[in-house]
Amino acid sequence: MSEVRKAWSWRQAFCKSDLPGPTRAVLQALSMFMNAVGESCYPSIEDLVEYSGFSKNAVLKHVDIAKEAGWIEVSQHGFRGQRWKRQEYVARWPEHDLVAPSTSEHSVKNAEFEEKGGARGG
Repeated sequence: MSEVRKAWSWRQAFCKSDLPGPTRAVLQALSMFMNAVGESCYPSIEDLVEYSGFSKNAVLKHVDIAKEAGWIEVSQHGFRGQRWKRQEYVARWPEHDLVAPSTSEHSVKNAEFEEKGGARGG
C-alpha cells in the first residue's frame, strides 16, 4: 500500500470511528497540516482553533480524547531552554485494532480450521 493511501485510509478510518464529532473535526483540522503521506506536523493550538472552529479549551479536550483513543501521538518538539515549543502530532492507528487475537480465540480458530481439513503445522 502506498504511503499516500495509508494517510488517506487513516483519515477515512477516524471519520468512520466512534469518536465524538468534535474530536473527528479536530483530527481533520490536524490532518490539514500533515503532508500527503500523513507524516508528523507541528501546528500551534491557535492554528487548530482557527482550522477547527472550536475554542482553545475544546481543541485541547478533543486532542486529549484522540490521543487517549490511540488516533494520534503527541510529544513536545523543541530544545530545552528555548522560549518556543511546539507539540508534534503523529497519526496513529488505535492499538485495539492492531492487537493479535487472544490465545484462546486463536486456538478455537485453529481447531475449526483443522476440523475442516486444514493443514496441520507447527
